[in-house]
Amino acid sequence: MELGLGTATIRSLGRRASQADVDRLVAGARALGVRYFDTADSYGSGSAERALGKALRRSDGPGVAPARVITKTGYRFVDFPGPLRALNQPFKKLLQAAGATYSFPPDGIARRVGRSLARLRTDRVYVYCLHNPPRSALEPPAISTLLAALRAAGGAEGIGVSTDWDSLELVEGFLADIDLLEVPATLYLARGEFFERAAREHGVEVVVNQVSRIAASVPEGVVKLAGLRSPPAVVLVGTRRLEHLEEALRAARSGSAR
Repeated sequence: MELGLGTATIRSLGRRASQADVDRLVAGARALGVRYFDTADSYGSGSAERALGKALRRSDGPGVAPARVITKTGYRFVDFPGPLRALNQPFKKLLQAAGATYSFPPDGIARRVGRSLARLRTDRVYVYCLHNPPRSALEPPAISTLLAALRAAGGAEGIGVSTDWDSLELVEGFLADIDLLEVPATLYLARGEFFERAAREHGVEVVVNQVSRIAASVPEGVVKLAGLRSPPAVVLVGTRRLEHLEEALRAARSGSAR
């Protein structure tokens, strides 16, 4: 089981980390051997991808393992240019308040992938995911159309789905078509046999997020997951502080050794 860095909070409204802080966090994570970096186009309304992309380029160097970036699309947001970007997050909140939360047009996925790659300053990411699609988008034939559009867009080694739906019969229908599945830790604990089978029979890489919901602290949650008979491939630690990641890494090693 590996740990990855989640970036949902590095550019959240009212809790914006400076680029220098993001640089230190990412460089420290890579020095600790972390390879997985999880983000999304809607985190910070594009700002998290920009900050992560800059930090990853600045932390590259001899002996540094290549980063595996997972990014996602599906939530509505705005990404104004230049000085207008200060309005991005307030406008995103307005869209959410109006109920305009999701958007999954198959003919727009290629453009979204291209924009993510530009913000991340790369021509390729590890996996590009659909970000918490609603039930209607997970049902056939809609999901097949979306996944085909995502794969055709290119720009990623693999494609995936990030979902918190506990109706896993929907997920069962497209396991053979994806490379990665990202789910909450609560769901992984409740249905571990499903995800074990997804990995064994379909080669799906299972990534777990929201670890704080299964224990009193993230390190305790990491230990719980590491001690499972079949732990997930990757557990994401969402933080803006390197010491939190260091604590989780120590916990993962102690849990795996049990």
